[in-house]
Order: sequence, then structure tokens, then C-alpha cells
Amino acid sequence: MKKSLHVAALLLFTAAFILSGCDDIQAPAAPANGTNVIDDTVTDDEIKDSPQIVSLSEKLAMYSSSADPTTMTEITEKLGLISPDDAETLEAASDRLDELAASGDSDIMESFSLFLTELLTSGTGLSDEAKSLLASQIQAAWTRVIVSDGITKKGAAAADEIIPSAIVYALPEPADAGMFNYLLAYKVKNARVQFYCATKTLGALGIWSRLGDPVYTDENGKARLDALAPHIPSLFFPSLLSRSQVDLYLKAEVIIDDTTLIDTTVSDDQGIIRILSSYDEKNHDVILTDHDNTLHETGGANTLADILDSVNVLKKEWPLVDDVAAGEVKKWISDGKDMIIISGMSPHMRDKCREQMELHFGDGGDREILIIVEEDTAYDESNEFKAGTIASLKKHYGLGSAGTTHVSAMVGDTVRQDGYGAFANDILYVPFQVHYKTMPSLLDTEGYGFIDPDTIAWDWAEVMEMIRTGKITPKNVWLRNAPFRNIAHRGGGELAPEDTLVAYRNALDLGADAIEGDCHMTSDGVMVVSHDSTVDRCTDGTGEIGALTLARIKNLDAGYRFTADGGTYPYRGKGVTIPTVREVFELLTDEYPEAPMILEIKSEENRDLAVDKVLDLIAEYDGGTGSLMNRLQLGAFNQEALDLVKDKCAERGMNCVRCYATEGVMEFLFTPLSALTAEDYEAPGEVLALPWALATHPVMSKARKAGVKANIWTVNDEFQMKWYKNVIRVDGIMTDNPALLREVILSE
Repeated sequence: MKKSLHVAALLLFTAAFILSGCDDIQAPAAPANGTNVIDDTVTDDEIKDSPQIVSLSEKLAMYSSSADPTTMTEITEKLGLISPDDAETLEAASDRLDELAASGDSDIMESFSLFLTELLTSGTGLSDEAKSLLASQIQAAWTRVIVSDGITKKGAAAADEIIPSAIVYALPEPADAGMFNYLLAYKVKNARVQFYCATKTLGALGIWSRLGDPVYTDENGKARLDALAPHIPSLFFPSLLSRSQVDLYLKAEVIIDDTTLIDTTVSDDQGIIRILSSYDEKNHDVILTDHDNTLHETGGANTLADILDSVNVLKKEWPLVDDVAAGEVKKWISDGKDMIIISGMSPHMRDKCREQMELHFGDGGDREILIIVEEDTAYDESNEFKAGTIASLKKHYGLGSAGTTHVSAMVGDTVRQDGYGAFANDILYVPFQVHYKTMPSLLDTEGYGFIDPDTIAWDWAEVMEMIRTGKITPKNVWLRNAPFRNIAHRGGGELAPEDTLVAYRNALDLGADAIEGDCHMTSDGVMVVSHDSTVDRCTDGTGEIGALTLARIKNLDAGYRFTADGGTYPYRGKGVTIPTVREVFELLTDEYPEAPMILEIKSEENRDLAVDKVLDLIAEYDGGTGSLMNRLQLGAFNQEALDLVKDKCAERGMNCVRCYATEGVMEFLFTPLSALTAEDYEAPGEVLALPWALATHPVMSKARKAGVKANIWTVNDEFQMKWYKNVIRVDGIMTDNPALLREVILSE
């Protein structure tokens, strides 16, 4: 029987196509009087050539040629179609057709299909009005509309809203036959869609109120309001509701034909509009989460098991939500808080997703979790979709009474999308089940560095614990997830006299993200910035810095030997001097209060005193606020000196970040990963500083798995810059030409 019914349905649908004369199943263009009409401008040849219906056309021709007129007459009598030109009898005929379908009489069903097809295609037996109505009924039976969700607040600008949309599909099979029908479906152009909203009172749904005028679908089958807030009836925006957030029900209705009393509309009333309060503190805390590999029992399609589990989309129960996720999420919602799914899933998949959200997390069968998919927005890239949507939600939900955002976290397994969006908006990112061990690249946000594997949650109990703990951002900027860094080595020695205030200002003004320098102590105990231990190479003087007083050093011309072309010396006699560390810290405090710096302490003979001098200056300019200390990365001549920095910082209650010394780099390279990630392992530093030749894929893979940031030195060639930034994926490059590296970054 099912096969016969299926053939019958295909014949009915094909007949409707032929009657409407449309090869791409577009609804008619929007007419001037606002009603739909049948468009008969498409030729039979165009219909026949459409690959999507060629097989249906063959079946139609086969069955029509075998039709028995006597049988046709018999069926019309049984169904009450005594006067086929009388449109009023069609509703009764349709009801009778349903009865016959339920009766299981497949022979009658199939014969009736043949009869109906014959009538529609021959142009005889039914009046034009009756055929138009019958075609509309058939079209409605095969049309499906799916409405999205929306978010707004009183007075919101359209640019900041999540505006509802609806996509209209013409399915190749009955509308309830499964989500893969949508993959084969047409997206209907020029379908007329009316949006409505309503509220529930004591469990009863109120009257549906129009949201603006009807909207026609575009070439992608999508109809979208121009804005949301202005169209919501004033009934829903009294002052009481503006003081607390409220959800409205949302419906999109496709109007097939409004010229008759017989209903030929198709609708979806499963949408939600969340109206957020103008008083931010009245809005709920909200968790944003990915969907397909986060709210169900697998995380990340990165293993064979995950990929096999992904076939759950073929099943009615997709996605499978595990008990831990269900319990934790329901607890969160029952506490009066919100959750919103932000997913790159296809729009038609939201139907099954809504079903599962109601089943697992709904209150009394009502869905509370909103769903926003990429096609609901104007963003072309998934990472920008996540970032832009999070930004909009963060703005709408606003700040609570404590002055913190209501957006508690973004949870998801796709670091390059979910992590990117979270870091772009400075909110907590909870990576979920990222199976990085065979693919360390999965840890890459592709814009904000690599995440630390230690931050990954493996079930929803861990997710909620991380959210309860709150956002923990490393205080030091060198440990944070941040965009790739352009680090001016010695201030950019190819562009200005190295390790001078002139060079540092020039580099930062050109767009360098950070500066780097070395320091030595003078004979009278002052720390000055210089790469070399002598003044010979860069000034007009000679001698060891440790043997010269500050006054003698300040009399030297630090711009004397600089030349960019080998023939001219633009900084000679311009008053450029070797700066003190104090002067550099003043620069970072007064002129560039956000610029980070790598500072290596190189006074080996007076190492203990030199470390104290630098830490004294940090404490002085930092003032205990962390404003300077948390922008610095300290290095030392060797591991022994670096350990001294750590010990002295601990004694002072300072939390300085150290870059690996040479011995530390060797230890990292030759220590097994299992040892590096052991809880009792004491690392020789916090940030890797690698010579570019050591920055290989295996080394960087090891760094990612160990959760260590890695910068390299010194790269001045454009090709190498691109290679190490885009292929090896280092966190930052130290270069003598920050202008060139800036051009490389901007060119991408």
C-alpha cells in the first residue's frame, strides 16, 4: 500500500507542477493586488527538461496512457465529484480522499491519482477556478516552511537584532518523511509569507498578531522581516514587560491561495521571539552553545567513533542527548537562566533540533532554548558568524547589577569557530571534547592562538563547573589567547637605531604588537637597554657597558652607525641615546600603556643585583596593579639566571612570566610529552622563544599539546614570515622589520 500511495502522491505533485507551469517550483511573482496567481509562462519543454522531475514525468506519462475512462467515472461517483467544475465539492472530495487513504484501499487511491492527473493535464472536466484551487491544495500538501527564532529589545536597532526569517521548501516526498527530504527539496521563490506572534496565558495560546506586512521569499526561498522591534504590536510592549525579558511565540504562514474560503495555507508556529529588558539587570544569565557535537553524546567529528555516531542524523531521535547534558542543562534552565544554541547547522535541521530541545529541556513540552544558525545572519564565514552573533547577544543582554556581562560562556567543540567567537568578545570559552591528540591543529582558534588542552571539558558536569568558577583569564598578556603577534626585535633594528626609544616608538606607531630588548648594568648600577655588552657596534664610542658610567654612556650617539641603505646615516647627531630601563618603562606607562615587551636580563657578572634592579623598576612602575608586570616577559642569560628571576619574584609576591632560556628550549625538545604534561612537572619557563630553524611542525605540535605559547626569532624575509605565520602557525614572530611583517598580516 505505501508504495502505491507514494506513487499516487508523486503523480499529484507532478500534476500540480504541470498545471502551474513552473520548472523550479517557484511561487508566482508578487502580484499588484497582493494575491497569488498561477504562472503559466513556462513551457512544457522546460518542465520536461528539468532533471528533478524527469522521472516523475515518465511515470506520469506511463500511468496516464493506461487510464480507463470507465474507472475514472466510477471514482468520481465514489468521491462525490459529480460536478467537477463545482469548486465547493473539492473540500468534500479531499476529506473523502483522506478516508480512503486511511482505509488502506491502495487500488482506489492509485486509480484516483490517475483520474486527477488526467483532469489536470487534459484541460477538460474541471473549470479553471476548480483546477487552480485543486492545484493550490496539492501544492500546500507538499510545501513546508520552517521559521527561525528572533531576539530584540525595546528600541533596538535592526542592525543589532536577530531578525526572524522563514524558508519555504517544496519537498519531493511528504513533509514528515524525514530531514533528508530537505536536501532534495526546492527552495521556493516568491512565496508570500506572513509572520505572526502570540503569547501564552495559563498554558493557553492567545490570538496571533501580525508582524508587519507579508514578505516574499527570495531566490534562496527565504523571507525575512526588515526589522523586529518596530513590528511587534504595542500590546506586547507595555512598560511592565520592558522591565523584564519575555518570550513570544512566533509563526510564519505561507499563503498559497487566498481567493477561496478553503484553507490552502502552510505554517510553522514553532518559533520564539525573545524580548530582552531595557533594564539590563533584569535579563537572565545565558550560556551560548554549539549544537551538533556539543549537546549530544559525541564531541567533535575527529575520531572514527564520532563520525559513526554522526549517523544519528538519520534517526528520529537525533541528536542523542546524554543524561549528564540533559541534567545539567535542565538544572540551569530551572534556575531561571537562558541557553541559546549558536550553530552552523543547515536551516532545515532546526526542525529536529527543536523537537529534541522540547523533549529534553522543555518546560511542559514548550521549547525554551533558542536556536540561531549561520543562515539566520549575514555572515559568510562560520567564525565571523559566531563572533558577530555573540557580540549582538552580549549587547542585548547587557550588564547585570554587578557590572558583568550576562553571557556566561560559549561552549563548543569547534575551536576555530566557537573559541574564535568567544575570544573575540572576551567571554569564557569552554572547549568541549576536543580530540586534539591526533590533530593538534584542532586547538587553533585561527585568530586568537591555540587553546590550552587543560581547559577542555569532557562532559557537561565539567562544563557547568567551569562556568560556575567563572572566566579565568591569565593575567599576563603573553599567556592569553590573542591574535598573532608582530614583535619588534630590538625595536625593529632595520628601520631605526636598535634598542632606542626612537626605534620603540617607530615600531609601535607602525603597528607592531610588542617590542623586545636586552639590558645590561652600568658600572654605577643603572640598567640600560642594549643587545650587546659593548657600545662598539651601535654608537660612536667603545667599551664594555659594565665598565662605563651612565653619564659616559649617555654622551654617546646611539644613532651614529644606523644606515638603511649603506650610504646615509639619518640619525647621526640627532640626540639619540642608549635608553635606561627606567626610560623604557616610562614609555610603556605614559605613551603606550597596552604595549607588551620581552626584556632579557644579560648582566652575567652582576646577575643577582641586575635582577633586583629590574624587579625594583617593575614594582615601581607597576604600583602593585599588574598594569606593567602583566605586559612583560622576562628572559635571562641562562637557565640559572632565569631560575633566579623566578625565586626573587616569588619572594616579592610578583608573578612574572619568563621565556625559555637555551637550556630550557633543549629540555622541552628532548623531554617526552607525557613528562611535560605531568602534574608535578616544573617547567623552565612559561613561553617558548625558539630560533626560527627549530620551529617545525613536530615541535609546534608538541607545544600545542603541552599548552605552551611559542614565539620565534629572528625572521626578516617575507616568504619566511608567511610560512611561519600561516603554515607552522607560531604565536608570534620577532623581526627587525615590523613594517614588513605588518604588511604581510594586512595582506591576508
